[in-house]
Amino acid sequence: MKAMLKLFFISLPFYFTSDFRLNIGSLSITLNIIVLLLITIMLFFIKKSILKINKKDIPLFFILILFLMLHLFSYNINLNDILYLKHIVHIFLALIFFYISYIIGYKFINTNNFNMYVKLFIYSSTILLIMYIYVYIFILHAPFLGILLNNNELTTAGKNQAQLFIALSFPLLLGILNKNIIIILCLFVYLFATIYIGSRGLWVSLAVSLFIFLILKKKHLFIVMSSFFKSLVIAIIITVITLGLFNVKINYNVFNEAIDAFSKLILLYEGQDNSDSSVSEREIFIKQGIANLADKPILGNGLGYFLVNNPYEKVSHNDYIFLLSDMGLLGFIVYILFIIVLNYRLKYTYYFYYLLPFFIDLLFVNAYTVPLFWILSGLYLGQASQMKKGE
Repeated sequence: MKAMLKLFFISLPFYFTSDFRLNIGSLSITLNIIVLLLITIMLFFIKKSILKINKKDIPLFFILILFLMLHLFSYNINLNDILYLKHIVHIFLALIFFYISYIIGYKFINTNNFNMYVKLFIYSSTILLIMYIYVYIFILHAPFLGILLNNNELTTAGKNQAQLFIALSFPLLLGILNKNIIIILCLFVYLFATIYIGSRGLWVSLAVSLFIFLILKKKHLFIVMSSFFKSLVIAIIITVITLGLFNVKINYNVFNEAIDAFSKLILLYEGQDNSDSSVSEREIFIKQGIANLADKPILGNGLGYFLVNNPYEKVSHNDYIFLLSDMGLLGFIVYILFIIVLNYRLKYTYYFYYLLPFFIDLLFVNAYTVPLFWILSGLYLGQASQMKKGE
């Protein structure tokens, strides 16, 4: 089982990309799904008592089941929307991912060994980022980083995937940061990728999460900072030097997107009009979402309503607005309740702070169904369920 768990953590980064597949005739399966299926089969043959959850976690699972039922009801309001049938399937799979990961974190991984598996995840994530950085810079000559390729075409989806991936995995890296040279190199790659993405949403999410952490955990600040401050400084210096060399040595400037995004972020902070179309769109989306909520405030308008009832015919780029518009106050409150209860169950650990950038990032993207979030959440909850106050 230990070898399978190592393989599971190594494969986790691949839940964010479908570029790596096993092709069997006409059947194409992503590699990460294969690993998850193997673990699921192994869990099926073990003692059923091991599959039981902690009684204190039952309310959280109940909330998630209620969340799924609300999705089913919202889909029934708009039965003609086939696109959101896939959304229902994603929610159902998310709950399965959450449960399996919870059992793994609760029953099979001792809290003292968890960081060992986290390192495997970070090493695998870093290798994946290096591969995509190489492709996007030297092959595609892209102005931003993504981790999803579509016949070597640049897509916004690829950029959003990279943004979410770093929002979920970067905090884990900071949690194990030390003076180990390999970890410092991983941090360098992450810093480089974070800048190269050129995503203001990601930068804001990481910065706000760090600020909240430092405010709420200020009594531990000295311990936290002393454990990785030198490593962080070294990695930042290496990153700055590397960025400078890229600007000097490469004929095309791959950081145009990052520079432009940073400039617009400064202008927004200063309250100046920067004629940013994405900001204007988001303002319209927020107003539209609130108007949709006013029409049917309790149960919402049904999945898919926002997509076809806004001037741009785009998704909301904000999951909280999506929930209010399409699932009403009830769907929104249930999801917020999930966040609150999860925070309560993780209160004796740093794990909720690992998830905080993702929850903030949902203000800028539609992504609450992504598998990696539910897998990591399940693992964190499983680990927290082993702990007692003060550990």
